Amino acid sequence: MTTRTVRNGARVTAGLQSRATSGTRPRDELDRLVGQLAKFSTSRARMSFLRRHKEFREPAVVELLYAGVVRLARIDLQQADRLAQAAKWVAGTLDDDGCRAQSLRATGHVLFIRGKYKEALEHYHAALKIDPAYISSQYGLGNTRTLMGDFAGARQEYDRAIPMARNRMDELYVKYLKTLVYFWERQPVEGRKELAALAKEAAGKKEPNSQFQVGMAQALLTSDPQSELEQLKSLSVFLEKPLAGMNESDRGIARAAVLRERVRVLSLQGRQGDAAQPLSELETLATASKDQLVGSYFETARGYLSASKGDFENAAEGLSADPHSPLALQQLAAVEEKLGNAAAAEAARTCLKYHRNSEAEWFLATHSKASNANY
Repeated sequence: MTTRTVRNGARVTAGLQSRATSGTRPRDELDRLVGQLAKFSTSRARMSFLRRHKEFREPAVVELLYAGVVRLARIDLQQADRLAQAAKWVAGTLDDDGCRAQSLRATGHVLFIRGKYKEALEHYHAALKIDPAYISSQYGLGNTRTLMGDFAGARQEYDRAIPMARNRMDELYVKYLKTLVYFWERQPVEGRKELAALAKEAAGKKEPNSQFQVGMAQALLTSDPQSELEQLKSLSVFLEKPLAGMNESDRGIARAAVLRERVRVLSLQGRQGDAAQPLSELETLATASKDQLVGSYFETARGYLSASKGDFENAAEGLSADPHSPLALQQLAAVEEKLGNAAAAEAARTCLKYHRNSEAEWFLATHSKASNANY
């Protein structure tokens, strides 16, 4: 439910446009070639493709491959793994330490998504030995230790990451990850206190992307549905007008995320009539923005409402529009079960596993009591 500004991978791809076009191919063409590369199922075919396209042999392309790993890991883990292997080959060919570190991060990310935490830690540590200043390797250690249940170790890793931040958004993002540890260790009351304190810090530092991210976590992790709805309304007011430091595209996506969550909560409460208003607002926003992501938020919101009415066919169609949302995938699996589509339900649950992370929405989607916002 986070915006493009704060999603994993956004930090990686920021600034890549200029670097990835430094060779003979424009960025769009390189993206197309990366997409082709991910589809080759055999190592031999991938190596042949890489040898044939010499434009891949640039350090910036390894960053592009890493961004592809982060993006694909939540959709198709096999393709993500193929890009991680390709990044390793390119790094070895270039004999460049920075590229080796990036390829290790890519493999570490795939291992983390697969739940192979020990191996993920090894790769993140190896990447930091080569490039000790790269913050995502450091907070990757914190995320991994969080899901391992090593909460003290996770906090230590996040504490090491905070001084590595080069801007306020990165600093607040790591603090946000550290705060969520309270929820993983089943201390929600303390976690909510810390989120409130972090929200004040983000407001004081005038970092709107972080304000939205923390505010959304506060909403998702409230103790009851009414408190969540009140928090969501506050976020809607915050996002109503343009904000310095947040681009208009991201603000639109954030507004859509808030409206969709309002529809979800109201639908779960059986308040279909009340859910109609935010759904209508979301439809208007989707039509005006023509943003594909905003459109998928509208479709999944309709899916939530359809499910609450027992219209499972339309619910399945709507909920499948956003394969990036853990909560939508969780609901989709339940709907497919209602329809008797066991294979489709299992596919949704498998896709949910690909979204493995330590953040608020995945926590909510994977904790049965927490999914009712009442624990």
